Amino acid sequence: MTSWPSYYMLREKEIGTIAPGKWADFVVLNKDYFTVPVAEIANTYPWMTVTGGKIRFLHKDFAPQIGKQPAGIQITFENSSRYE
Repeated sequence: MTSWPSYYMLREKEIGTIAPGKWADFVVLNKDYFTVPVAEIANTYPWMTVTGGKIRFLHKDFAPQIGKQPAGIQITFENSSRYE
């Protein structure tokens, strides 16, 4: 799913697979949506988003756990989509 698009974009040396020196774009979620009950999936939301090797979003409740300051627009996810 990730390696073929990197060839199409002519960026296979930078992205597409997990290897030293390549960018890692990933999301850390508050719950494992593969193991939670179906009713809990709607309450699963991102704690951190990293793109191009940089933290783009870091939820205020997760930031202290990794010794960082919150980053990006802070959104309340529980039963709401309002911005704080």
